[in-house]
Amino acid sequence: MRRNRTPLTALLLAATSLVALSACSSNSKSIASTTSGATTPATTTAGTAATAKTTVPATTNAPATTRGDTTIAATTPQTVADTVAETSPATNETATTISRQQLETALHTLLLTPQEVGPNFVLDTFTTPPGSTPCGINVDGQVPSIALTGTQIVHPNPDLAMIEEIRGYGSTAEAKNAYDLATTGFSCGKTDTLTLGNPTDVSGDLKVPSIAVTVSGGDVDGVIVIALVTDAIVVFQFQSVTGAPQSPDAPNPIDVSAAGLAKIQKFIDG
Repeated sequence: MRRNRTPLTALLLAATSLVALSACSSNSKSIASTTSGATTPATTTAGTAATAKTTVPATTNAPATTRGDTTIAATTPQTVADTVAETSPATNETATTISRQQLETALHTLLLTPQEVGPNFVLDTFTTPPGSTPCGINVDGQVPSIALTGTQIVHPNPDLAMIEEIRGYGSTAEAKNAYDLATTGFSCGKTDTLTLGNPTDVSGDLKVPSIAVTVSGGDVDGVIVIALVTDAIVVFQFQSVTGAPQSPDAPNPIDVSAAGLAKIQKFIDG
């Protein structure tokens, strides 16, 4: 299989397992609320702890593995995130468990940095958003992610912000399902507190299935871009204060989203 077709999460799991094997051998503003009654534009799906569902055949003679309180027989299909049983040629040691935290740490390296967003942007505190979209669809409740990471980057004067989230899923089919739900979750036009523009297909600009939606509410205007990349969803959120003069430092949502997706694709392509 050509590597550029390999799912992102699978590649990250493999990379994380190599790190584990190496360790063995050596001994500002946030429009994050999507619940009903929110007064600011919202992000999409929220991350909750979940079990990976990317299955690989188990080696019939391999020992059983343990996930939490459950022992998984080696003769049954196992998941990549449950067990990565790759053996180091140098040490003959095996990395057994890839945790959600390890996967999220690896995923975090693919996020944009302040310098990649624009001049005078600085790192802020990212807060994991809740699970409902503005139109009442709890995407992660229906299709749990196996990893979620994000970053919040702000510009202090004038007030600007960019939030990026990456969610990994157990398979490309699950990611596609989550993407479709998220798209629907931003397509209702208006809620009690938010006004949503019509979703615009920007797949041609971003080279992957993707939409852009304008969002306004309270004193904040924003644009949200949702993109599907193999077995992951990437969300970019751009915001500014309603009525504020246009800043030359304000990032172009499509250009920055394209840069973020290119950073992820570079990793996938190797």
